Amino acid sequence: MTNLTTRIDVATKRARFRALHTSGCFVLPNPWDIGSAFTWSPNGRAIAHVMDGSVAITDAKTGLTMRLTARADGGCLPRPEACVFSADGKKIAFVRRVGSGATEFNQVCVVGV
Repeated sequence: MTNLTTRIDVATKRARFRALHTSGCFVLPNPWDIGSAFTWSPNGRAIAHVMDGSVAITDAKTGLTMRLTARADGGCLPRPEACVFSADGKKIAFVRRVGSGATEFNQVCVVGV
């Protein structure tokens, strides 16, 4: 029986991505799991998403990913709901929990691209 809690090392994950890509399946080669729904930029060149505790964009052609926010832990993580591009593609809105205890709530945040 396979232990599902075992994490796959980055080199193995990249090798699997390459094999999928070679077989004709387009896969974005990120070593971390995508942690949210995603949206396309207005020009179709990038995808906004949460990954490894940060808001990030991935170039749809090259697969290169760039963090737009610092990596967060615990309650400060960006929420898994979609990161949404502004109409001009220059900003991304996302949701994060702020406050603590009884005063904790969802807050819309915006980051520049």
